[in-house]
Amino acid sequence: MTTTHWRWPLMAILLALSGLHTAPGFAEPLTLEETLALATRTSPELAAAQARIEAAGGAAGQAGRWPNPRLGIGISDGLGKELQTGETEVTAVTLAQTLPISGRLGHAAEAAQSRLEAARAQALADRLALEYAITRRYTDVQLQQARMALASRWLAEADAIEHIGERRAAAGDLSNLERLRLELVREQAHQHQQTVESEYEDALARLRPYLPADARPRLEAVAPLDAPPALAPLTHWRQWQADHPGLRAAGFDLAAAHTEIRAARAARLADWEIAFTQGREAIAGQEETVSTLNLTIPLPLWDRRGGDIRRATGEASVQRAELERRQRDLGAELETAYQHLGHVRQQLAHFERRIMSPAERVFDLTRTGFTAGEVDLLALIDATRSYLDASERRLELLHAMRLELAALRHAAGQSLLDTTDAPPGAARPHE
Repeated sequence: MTTTHWRWPLMAILLALSGLHTAPGFAEPLTLEETLALATRTSPELAAAQARIEAAGGAAGQAGRWPNPRLGIGISDGLGKELQTGETEVTAVTLAQTLPISGRLGHAAEAAQSRLEAARAQALADRLALEYAITRRYTDVQLQQARMALASRWLAEADAIEHIGERRAAAGDLSNLERLRLELVREQAHQHQQTVESEYEDALARLRPYLPADARPRLEAVAPLDAPPALAPLTHWRQWQADHPGLRAAGFDLAAAHTEIRAARAARLADWEIAFTQGREAIAGQEETVSTLNLTIPLPLWDRRGGDIRRATGEASVQRAELERRQRDLGAELETAYQHLGHVRQQLAHFERRIMSPAERVFDLTRTGFTAGEVDLLALIDATRSYLDASERRLELLHAMRLELAALRHAAGQSLLDTTDAPPGAARPHE
């Protein structure tokens, strides 16, 4: 029985389907770099980090300053009574100055400067964390966008096959079992498209709040998902991590804590106070000017600031533990991401060679056999589905590679907007 009358419409669909491995084209897709630039422009996290820098800068500007001198004015009627004038007048003027001779103010200024540097480094670490979070969400949108294209094409193919099946059934060229199979295939394709569409909307919803309202419509078309470039050696990434902003922030906090220990020890020597007083007194019935110089030295008998020293020492221990924790966690994240990325890259190469290419070859041969009348319709459906499944699996591997690369760069402390491959220890163009 000839099947030419229903074969040609299906062949047209298959010709379109043969380009499934190519990502759909979009006019001016929103790139990752553009997304990060838009998101960081209005980020509350970065605004808070900048506010912390301003606060630390204010503290650094204030720390180390001497206390203000004090001016005292004494008014008394004692001199008037002594001279029998009955006047009440200014009888003494005192100028007093606290003398922080222990050196604690210098330590406080040094600690405050370290806190400022820590705030600056932490702001960079916060930016890296924000970039990493946005990149993961952007990559999810890339994956779901590509899956949407695959699902739409598979549904179009299933619709065409079902239509052809109806015509064949009317011509008596299709069994009831085959007819039910075609209906099932079409419904599965429809359900799959709805699932993918829901996942695509979820991915958009997770990324959309990070962008300004006027930029959110551009998320409808993002850059196609592709493989990252060749991976640099692990030593390259370790060099980057040595200057990670998060580690530098913890290091500055630790330095500040040690300086605060020295400040607490210096504070055991309390501030002295010198005061100069000039007044008027009655001497031998005459009003005379009298000058007095007082030096006040506190005696550390009851309070030797031991509690402050223990507190500062404990806080330094906390900061050291925090630095060690960050070194451990970032080191583990770096090693894990590097190993996973290399593994997924090998897996993708093996997949393309052993599964993707054979699936495409089987699809082409089945299509050719169908054209020659040597392959039945259900065999063509199975070959098409295998090709589509392989295409989706390839997208998942590309997605995994991009996520691992983002994790690797975050652990190394490399901004996703930094296109420089040179680690911090080498000369870099922007320095």
